[in-house]
Amino acid sequence: MPLSCSLSGRFEKGQTVGIVGESGSGKSVTCYSLIGLIPQPPGKIHSGSAMFAGQDLLQSSEKQLRSIRGKRISMIFQDPMTAFLIKKLFLLNLNLFKKS
Repeated sequence: MPLSCSLSGRFEKGQTVGIVGESGSGKSVTCYSLIGLIPQPPGKIHSGSAMFAGQDLLQSSEKQLRSIRGKRISMIFQDPMTAFLIKKLFLLNLNLFKKS
């Protein structure tokens, strides 16, 4: 099923960005595509670029993307169990820095 998407923006270092939209509008697919998590094939990006620190993510090798994912670009997945884990980790971190 072809998907057409046009997205542009400029984000500053350290900025957190959220993508909001209706269910099924392509938020996750867009983010997966930007960080190379859509298998090709069957997925295919026909044109465009996604520049990050002077590097086009859409033209980057899997090895290059692995060095960026998680360290420099992160995504919070929609999976409910993942969201629960993130909440637990956040609370754990708060407790580590809590003054006694």
